[in-house]
Amino acid sequence: MVARQDVRGRQARTGHALNSGAEAATGQSAPGPIFALCFVSFVCFGLVLVLIGANQAEMAADLELDLMQSGLLASALALGLAVGVIGAGPLFDRGPRRPLFAGSTLLAAVSLLGVAPIMSYERLLLHFVAVGLGIGAYDTFISALIVEQYGERAARPMVIVHAAATLGAMIGPILFGALTEGRHWTLSFWWTGAAHLAIAAFSLFIAFPGPTNHPRAETSRRSETGLRAILTARAIIPFAAVAFAYVGVEACMTLFAIPYASGSLDLSEARGRLAISGFWCGLLLGRVAVAALPGRIGPGLLILAGALIGWKQNLSLKVRLRKIAGDLVTLIGGVALMLVWAGIVEAFFSQYHEPVLSYEVKIGFGLLELILLILFLSRSGKRNAKDTKMRPAFLST
Repeated sequence: MVARQDVRGRQARTGHALNSGAEAATGQSAPGPIFALCFVSFVCFGLVLVLIGANQAEMAADLELDLMQSGLLASALALGLAVGVIGAGPLFDRGPRRPLFAGSTLLAAVSLLGVAPIMSYERLLLHFVAVGLGIGAYDTFISALIVEQYGERAARPMVIVHAAATLGAMIGPILFGALTEGRHWTLSFWWTGAAHLAIAAFSLFIAFPGPTNHPRAETSRRSETGLRAILTARAIIPFAAVAFAYVGVEACMTLFAIPYASGSLDLSEARGRLAISGFWCGLLLGRVAVAALPGRIGPGLLILAGALIGWKQNLSLKVRLRKIAGDLVTLIGGVALMLVWAGIVEAFFSQYHEPVLSYEVKIGFGLLELILLILFLSRSGKRNAKDTKMRPAFLST
C-alpha cells in the first residue's frame, strides 16, 4: 500500500513537472488576477487620454485658454508619458514589481485628484506631467509583465490588453459628459483619480512575479545594448515615422473635435464628444480585426516589419526584401488602391453634408466597408493544406 502511494506521489509530481515545463516552454498561462489588473488599468489609461479633449470647452472657458494652450496641456501629458515609459524599464528589471506598480498608479491618482476648480494654468501643466509619469510607468510595467507571463505567445494578450486602453478612450467622452452635466469639469478628473486609487489598492493583494535573476550589472548592460541596437537601426525609422503620425492624428482628433464641432459645424459639445468616441471606436475595431486574423499573431504576419527588422535572421536587408518580393508588390498595390479609394470617398462623401447626404447614409456606407473588410480579413491568410483548418485568432488557444 505504501509503495503504491509512493508511486502515485511520484506520478503526480512528474505530471505537475511536465505541466509546468510545458507551460514554461509555450509561455502560455491561464489569465488570472494579473491579467485582469492589467486590463482594468489600461481602461483607466484610456480614460486619461481623453480627459482634456472631452472637457476642452469647459476648461477653456474657466481658465481662459486658447487652442494653443489647450494643446500644451496635451503636450505636458505626453512629456510625462514619454519619461515614464522610458524610465520605468530599468526599474522593472531591478526593483520589486508590486510597489513600483502601486506607486505609479498612486502617482496618477494623486495628480488627478489634486486638480482643483480654481488653480493656475502652470499648476495644471505640472499636474498633467505627473499624471503622464504615472500612467507611462505602469504602461511599461504592464507590457513587460505580459511578455514575461506569455513569452513568445504574448502578441495576442498584448493586443487584448492594449485594446482596453482604446475601450476606455471610447467610453470616456460619453461617460465624462454624463458625469459633468450640470456640474464642474473637475469631477471627471476626480472619478478617474479614484479609479486609479482603487487599482493601486487592489494591486497590493495581487502576487506579482519577481525580477529576473540576472545580476544587476548584466541586466543594465543588456538593457543598454538592446536600447542602443534599436535606436541605431535604420529599419526603425519608418516605424517611428508611422508612430509619430499616428499619435499626432490621435491627439488632434481627441483634442480639437469639440472646438471644430461647435465652432465650424455649429454642433453641440455632446456631438463633439460623440465624434471623439467614434474615432476611438474605429481604433478599437482595428485592434479587434488584428486580433481576429487567422492563425498565430507573430512576425510571420508582419511581413514588411519582419523583413526590415529581421527577427532571428542572419540575412542582409536586400536578401530579406527579395524573399518577400511578391508580398511586397501586393502591399504596394493595396496601398495604391487604398489611396485611390480614399480620394473617391473624399470627393463624393466628405464634401457633401446634410441635407444632400444624410449622416445615416455615411454611417451605413462606413459600416458596409467595415463588414467587407472583416470578411476579407477572415478569408485571407489561410493555409492551403487540406488537412489543416485554422480558426480565428480570438478562438484559438
